[in-house]
Amino acid sequence: MKRFITCILFLVAMMATSNNASYAAIPIEKDNPTSDIQHEIIVRNSQQKNSVKQLAYRLLHKKADNQHRLAAIIMSILIPFVGVAIWQDRISKDFWITLLLTLMLYVPGLIYALSVILNSPNY
Repeated sequence: MKRFITCILFLVAMMATSNNASYAAIPIEKDNPTSDIQHEIIVRNSQQKNSVKQLAYRLLHKKADNQHRLAAIIMSILIPFVGVAIWQDRISKDFWITLLLTLMLYVPGLIYALSVILNSPNY
């Protein structure tokens, strides 16, 4: 949830600082050669802004995923089944397996929780 709010705030800030004229629908005459050049400049500027926004979003998203993984690892060291639940954002079969292993002995639950977090793709 924190990652989603951060992304939304970042995108709103990007939209607020961008030039509003690039979003305006300006009719362009085909007979005027300068209008084609102006149109091409507007298209290039909007493409550059979109690529910068996409790059910033990907970097922000990747950073948030790494922070999410780090929080899950720290919680797995303290309470293994809680770390798995944080990582998967739900109660799954891995959560129950980790809980059972943790109740038997702490170390098997810890090993299983770390293997789930470190070897699985992001949910």
